[in-house]
Amino acid sequence: MKKVLVALLLVIIFLSLTFPVLAQVCDMCGCNPETGENCGGQECNKECWECLTKGRKKVNDHYEYFYTWTVLGCLPREPAVFVTWFLRFAMGIGGGVAFLFMVMGAFKVLTSGGDVLQLSSGKKMISRAILGILVIVFAVIILRILGYDILRLPGFEVGQ
Repeated sequence: MKKVLVALLLVIIFLSLTFPVLAQVCDMCGCNPETGENCGGQECNKECWECLTKGRKKVNDHYEYFYTWTVLGCLPREPAVFVTWFLRFAMGIGGGVAFLFMVMGAFKVLTSGGDVLQLSSGKKMISRAILGILVIVFAVIILRILGYDILRLPGFEVGQ
């Protein structure tokens, strides 16, 4: 009896390996690539599915994807589009950090209570945060001039 069960198990394993068409195909989001529904017993991540299907094309028997789903969200795969996304992301982070330093400097100035060291430290923090914002703004201007006007790189157009 054991030999029959082992033989039957081996036949099932062999058939499942030789006929992959019988298995349901799932993408990295846990979705059926054709319909976007749940696949293989796992729940389909709809945000991931929308990211992957944005701008995809079917080439022969497979799909060509232009975006990928990551921890940071939906990222473009095309280098020019990715560089544009990354620069916007980095400038947003830089502006946010500069704003936080301005708030911390203002808090130091307000809570200095007449202490000259605390007051000058807060003023320096505010002025350096403003200087950081100016550096970010001028970096954007320089990138636009170099990237679009001089080198004509894709992704540096003014309207993007």
